[in-house]
Amino acid sequence: APPPPPPVPGFAADASGDPGLAMMKSMGWVEGRGLGSAEQGMTTPLVAKKTTANAAVIVNAEQAAAAARWPASLLLLRRCQRLRRRLLRLLRCLVLRRTRAAIRAWP
Repeated sequence: APPPPPPVPGFAADASGDPGLAMMKSMGWVEGRGLGSAEQGMTTPLVAKKTTANAAVIVNAEQAAAAARWPASLLLLRRCQRLRRRLLRLLRCLVLRRTRAAIRAWP
């Protein structure tokens, strides 16, 4: 594997590995405090939340963490909904076949 590229001056990552966090800390930001001169702004960072294979939305880190707590139950719910739809299609198909067979057998 090739060696990693050298760090760009002013954009070196800190211990967390996040160059954006390192840059904000170098400008005086302290974790847990809000942005702005009166510290009235956001206290948590924005993160990308994946929506599909090729798309994402920018959300507050707290919202992303809350959404990450329930993915298994949501996936299970979606699977149950898909299974229900498949079963209903199969049932409709079987009823339709019986109806057609009954019509053909009618004297």
